[in-house]
Amino acid sequence: MRNKKSITLSCLITFFLLGASLHTVKANEITEVNTQNINQVENTKEKEQVVDEEKKQEIQDEERVQEQKELEQESAKTEENDAERNEVEKGNENTEVREDEKNSVDNETPSNDEQEIELDDSKVEDKESDDKKTARMLSTNKASDSLEKGVKNPQVISLKEQLTKLGFANFKTPNKYYGKRTEQAVKDFQQYYGLKVTGVADSKTVEKVNSIANSPLQKGKRHQDTISLKENLIVLGYLKLNNPNTYFGSQTEKAVKEFQSDRGLKVTGIADPVTVEKLQNEADAPLQKGMSRSDAVELKEQLTKLGFANFKTPNKYYGKRTEQAVKDFQQYYGLKVTGVADSKTVEKVNSIARTVLYKKGKDIKMLLH
Repeated sequence: MRNKKSITLSCLITFFLLGASLHTVKANEITEVNTQNINQVENTKEKEQVVDEEKKQEIQDEERVQEQKELEQESAKTEENDAERNEVEKGNENTEVREDEKNSVDNETPSNDEQEIELDDSKVEDKESDDKKTARMLSTNKASDSLEKGVKNPQVISLKEQLTKLGFANFKTPNKYYGKRTEQAVKDFQQYYGLKVTGVADSKTVEKVNSIANSPLQKGKRHQDTISLKENLIVLGYLKLNNPNTYFGSQTEKAVKEFQSDRGLKVTGIADPVTVEKLQNEADAPLQKGMSRSDAVELKEQLTKLGFANFKTPNKYYGKRTEQAVKDFQQYYGLKVTGVADSKTVEKVNSIARTVLYKKGKDIKMLLH
């Protein structure tokens, strides 16, 4: 009996120990699973943190890119505004406000560029010396050895350079061969300046090429004739200056080019004899719209006196209202209606203005002599 109890107790103890062992094992498994879950959660959190960090970095990068774009846009806008302001300033320099057409005083003021800023004398001298060197190279060519088609001569290089400068050719890298294109350029030059058209660069042709290519009436040079040149450009509305000087600057060159282009001349910016003559003839022509000349002041005063206009402070500019007043006058007195103050019109204006006693509009009461 005692043995049975012992066996039973022993079995109980064994079962107890076995159950405890199983519990421990299961607890360990649960702990291990929990540990794995915790690790997974931590890993997930770490991954999420990495993703978040990457997203933050991307957002920051995008923000930096956006800021850079905005800065570039602002910079571009600033440059565009600057460019617009420069264009406006240039436009203001080149476009004369016609205050006489608004019955106000013409208060022209020269811009900085209009003052024709002087170049450093040494630079001007260097440019002149280079031109003289080229001229000397060409001038050594005598009538006995004129340059013509088929010839190879170092002087042909200088000739081609000069013809390109004067707008009769376009030799990018001139060589010493006198070919068909050179011959045609010489013919065009000879025809343009009234020389005998042969295509041969004889002494007269070479001399003419040199004189024009090295004219003192071009950008960077000084000459007394530049003053009258500027005055004529002012009269015709191509230039706006108060006190023209002897310096031929960039604005004068631009004005000359515009005049040459409008008149179908060679556009070089050099005031060659053809350009100078054309300018002088037009500047001396009868007053008409777009011109600015001192005799326009007296004409406006007379037209106002006769009741065809109302210029309170007449100036030199012959604008749209002046043209209309002249047309009205011409029509009223049976003259050819052109709007141009030709000699007949001016003579008629002056003769009637001398006999006027008083006026009321166009009902003019006259005291005839």
